[in-house]
Amino acid sequence: MNRHAALLFATGLICIASLAALWFVSRHVIASCFAAWLCLVSVPAGALPVLLALELAGTADGPHAQAMRRMLAAMPLALLLSLPVLAGAFFHAPHKTFWHNTIFFDIRAAFYLLTWSLLALLLYRPQAGASRFALCVFGLMAYVFTATLAANDWIGALEAGPDLASLGLLFITTQATLAAAAARMFGAPPSLLMPLLGLAWGFIAFIRFLTVWSANKPLEITYYQHRQSSLGQAILWLDLAVIVISLLTLLPGRLRQFSLLAAALVLLAHGADMLWMVTPTTRNTFAITWPDIASMLAVTALAAGLIALRPTSSAPA
Repeated sequence: MNRHAALLFATGLICIASLAALWFVSRHVIASCFAAWLCLVSVPAGALPVLLALELAGTADGPHAQAMRRMLAAMPLALLLSLPVLAGAFFHAPHKTFWHNTIFFDIRAAFYLLTWSLLALLLYRPQAGASRFALCVFGLMAYVFTATLAANDWIGALEAGPDLASLGLLFITTQATLAAAAARMFGAPPSLLMPLLGLAWGFIAFIRFLTVWSANKPLEITYYQHRQSSLGQAILWLDLAVIVISLLTLLPGRLRQFSLLAAALVLLAHGADMLWMVTPTTRNTFAITWPDIASMLAVTALAAGLIALRPTSSAPA
């Protein structure tokens, strides 16, 4: 293990130890950990649709596909942290129907995570042939199906109000954008991936907001009102600024040198978005606390350490 990876792991473990101590004295820590876990699982899970699309486009050996394969290294950590985080988050779910009973919820969560893990294993090395093409087609369908259900289970079920019809699309574009930004931070060359995925995410988020307020839906409006603190509004402006900056880095000239900065801002903005969606469930307002910061630092440090240690594989199996 190199020195930088060891430092990252140590930072992550210290933050996790602090959160474990706080877990017993504050229920708000559950929401902090859950939001951070959603960011963590989004990196390897979001790499899957991008990698599947790149393979279908015939660029399985390209630098962006290889960068996406490196992102899959965070999947074991996401699996390890899924049980305590999901159990704690679902404890506050307001709906106790058959679909949302604890056992069925756990079975579905395991199904989503195992499906993504199986796809990650199958996509570890680039291959060619009809069987690989079929795998990519059905794999993309499986990801879209499971990610849509996961969004409604893990985010939509926590609080009455969010528009469930488009929540799956928002979650999918969030995951893919996070994966593209993380890949850029770990050496992927500048490309259209991150800006276009971010633009798709921004469009879906705007349409959701516009639909809720134009249709005057009471529950959905209350959902947004819980998040309309000064800090919540600042997060929305940050999202808009990040999209604009990401698009500007595609222009020729000196602006392309800032693509790494844009990727870092994307990770920061989407981390804040996860907190924005999840934490008001137990607080009735949006505010960033020390457990929020500690949980995000923990998963970022541990995931970065795992990804940094993973070699890039390019040889066909």
